[in-house]
Amino acid sequence: MFFMVRALGKEQSGPVVELLQSLEVTITDEPAGTFDVTEYAVAFLFDANTAGLESTLEGFRGLYGVHFGDLSNLQHGVWAETTIPVGCFVFHKSTTETTGTIEDHLAPMVQRAWPERYGGAERFVDDNRATDDAVSGKAAERLKAIITAAGQFNHPGDPMSIVIGRHGLPQAEFETSPVSAELAGFLLKAPWSDAPERA
Repeated sequence: MFFMVRALGKEQSGPVVELLQSLEVTITDEPAGTFDVTEYAVAFLFDANTAGLESTLEGFRGLYGVHFGDLSNLQHGVWAETTIPVGCFVFHKSTTETTGTIEDHLAPMVQRAWPERYGGAERFVDDNRATDDAVSGKAAERLKAIITAAGQFNHPGDPMSIVIGRHGLPQAEFETSPVSAELAGFLLKAPWSDAPERA
């Protein structure tokens, strides 16, 4: 089972650690057979932003090493086995450009799916934004605005999560996206103790 937790940013480890501690107590303290979850693995997804891939991983090691133990061998998209399996996937532009966000991958997908809408949304955002608008502060915020505006024809009034989510952006875009394949491969390689490859 995978469940997503919004960590409130890379620097906010407290709520996540509290949730994990509660889960661990439930697994270890409940009488055998009364709790369906017997093990867990944790995958963290972050944006590199302007800090970059390595700096993001180093920050993660510092914040979460207190809970998980030694994370010195933790790498992007590769599971590390500490007290439990821990993985970190950091969205960045490419192997040579290690800064960036998930929007750097989503924007081209939206542009391919709805080229005319995307172009119109891009012109609308760029022609009407002021320098002190939030959309002018960061490249990712600008892309979010364009993506959201382009998706309003199918999902009027809905946020970007709906625009790109289920029944939003065509499934074919995810099926042909290299970063989607990389993320799916990472999640599928979670090293559960009863997985055949670990036998």
